[in-house]
Amino acid sequence: MVINFIEKDGENQDAFDLNVTGLPWTLSGGGSNSFTVSFTPITTGIQTASIVINSVAPSSDWLSVAAELASVQNNVTQPSSPFSPTHDSGVGGVGGGNVTQPSSSRKVAAELGPAVQYRATHDVSLQGTGIPPVPNPAINPIPEENATDVAISQNLTWSSAQTGSTPTGYKIYFEATNPPTTMHTLGDVNTWTPTPALQHNTTYFWRVVPFNATGDALDCPIWSFTTAPSPPNLDINPVSHHFGEIVIGQTSATQTLTVTNTGDLPLIVDSIEKEGSNDDEFNLDTIGLPWTIETGTVRDFTVSFSPISVGNKQAVLSITHNASESPFAVSLTAVAIGLPEFSINPTSHNFGAISVGETSATQNFTIRNTGGSTLTINSISKDGINIDEFNLSASGFPWTIVANGNRIFSVSFEPSSEGTKEVNIKITHSAPDTLFLVDLKGDGTVSESDIVAAKTELLGNYPNPFNPSTSISFIVSGSSMRSGVSQEGTHVRIEIYDIKGAKVTTVTDGVFSAGLHTVEWNGFDSSGREVGSGIYFYRMQTDEYVSVRRMILLK
Repeated sequence: MVINFIEKDGENQDAFDLNVTGLPWTLSGGGSNSFTVSFTPITTGIQTASIVINSVAPSSDWLSVAAELASVQNNVTQPSSPFSPTHDSGVGGVGGGNVTQPSSSRKVAAELGPAVQYRATHDVSLQGTGIPPVPNPAINPIPEENATDVAISQNLTWSSAQTGSTPTGYKIYFEATNPPTTMHTLGDVNTWTPTPALQHNTTYFWRVVPFNATGDALDCPIWSFTTAPSPPNLDINPVSHHFGEIVIGQTSATQTLTVTNTGDLPLIVDSIEKEGSNDDEFNLDTIGLPWTIETGTVRDFTVSFSPISVGNKQAVLSITHNASESPFAVSLTAVAIGLPEFSINPTSHNFGAISVGETSATQNFTIRNTGGSTLTINSISKDGINIDEFNLSASGFPWTIVANGNRIFSVSFEPSSEGTKEVNIKITHSAPDTLFLVDLKGDGTVSESDIVAAKTELLGNYPNPFNPSTSISFIVSGSSMRSGVSQEGTHVRIEIYDIKGAKVTTVTDGVFSAGLHTVEWNGFDSSGREVGSGIYFYRMQTDEYVSVRRMILLK
C-alpha cells in the first residue's frame, strides 16, 4: 500500500497541528507508520476538523487506521473499523497573550491487511473544545510605581490589559510589608479604598491579580508608593489649668505646660500671649520664641498666678503656630482670696486675788479668723518672770483656722507666793502683724484663815527675777494664831546655793512660830561679797519638811 498524502481539512483546521513526515509511505503487508495531531484552540467553544488520508492499495488488502489518542484525561480510544470515524481531542486552552495550552498529541497508525482492497481517500474526524486563557496582568497603577507624597485619602486604581482575556474580577494584595500577603477579593472593578486607612509617611506595597473562570493572571508585578509626611500638629498638656485659691499678695506654685509636635514636619510656634480681663495677674514665662519643634520633640513654658484683688480670675494663653487650628487657646482660672485676719477675745485677763497654793477658775481665750483665707497659729507660749504660776492649756501646733473659724485655749492662775504676778501669752500666726501678746495678771494672797489651816511650806520669793534683793516667804504650821497665843515653835533653816550646787550663804537658821514669815536675801554670800547674776536655789528645811525653789538674780 502507498500513502500519498495526509492533510488537515475543515473550518477549524488551524486549531489542529498535524505532524507527518516521510510521505509517500509504502507499507507492506502487516506494516505500519504513524503521524501525530495536537489541538491548540484559537477561540473558545467546540472546534472540529478532519485528517484526509490518500492511499493506493491492492484489492486483496485492507487498510486500517488505529487512532491511539490520549485525551487530557489520559483515556485511550481504540477504533472499531479500519478508519476511526471521529476523535475528540479533549479540552485545550485558547492560545493568546502569554498562554498557549495545546492538547496531548494523537498518534494515528495505518496498517495493511492480507486482502486486496482499493480506497482512494479516507477521513479521520477531529474535535476539541477551546476555553479562555487566564487574563493578562493589570496595568496603569495609580498611585504610580514608587510614587511619593501620596495623600492618605488616595484610592488605588488600575486598568485591565488591552490584550488577552477579559477579567471577571480582581484580587488585591495590600500591606506595608513586602511582599504583601493580605488579600481582598473584588468584583469587576478598577478601584479600591485601602483597608485599613493609609497612614502618613509610610511605604505601602500592592499587587493586583486579575482572574477569570480559568484562573489567576500570572507574573503580576508588585507596586509601591509612599504617603506624604503628616503636617505639623500642636499638642499641649494641660490644655487648661485652675490654680485654686491663692491669697492676695502671694504667688501660686508654677504650672509647667508642654508643647509637643505629633506631626512629621516641623512645628513653628510664633508667639504665646496672655489675653483677658485678668491677664495682668497671671505670670507667663516663655524663652526663645519663635520655637521650631521637630517631630516627636517638646518645648516647655510656665505660668503662675499672683492676685492683686479678691474674686474669680481668668485669662487665656493664645498660641500662634503653623499647624492647623491656630491660634490655640489655653484657659487659666483661679480664685483670689483675702488675707487671714487674727482676733482674740479677751485680749487680756486679771485673775484677781488667789490664795497661795490654790488654783483659779480656768479662763478661755477664743482666737477667730475674720479674714478671707486660712489662718495658721504656729505657737502659743508663756513669757515673763512668773510663768510657773500660770497654767497654759494649748497643744497640737500648728493650728489651721479657716475663714470665719475659731480655736480655743485656756489659762489658769496658781500662785506659789504672795504678791502680784504677771505673764504674757505669746501667740505667733500667719496673719499680718504675726505676733500677739495677751497680758495676764493675778495676786497671790495669804489670809489669816489660810495660815491656820496651812502646813509648813516654802511659798516662793518676790520679786523673781530680782536685783539686788528678794523676799522669801514660808509658812510654819500651827494650830491657831487668832488668839494671839504663840504655839510651840519650829526650827527653820533657809540656805542659798548656786547653779553648781555650792552653798552661798544661810539666810536664816532659827525657831519660828506658827504662821506666815518672810526673810530677805540681799544678794551677798556668807563672806559678805556681792554675788553675780545667775540662777540660784533656796532651800528650806525643818525637822519634817524640805523644799527647794529657784530664783534669778539679774543685774
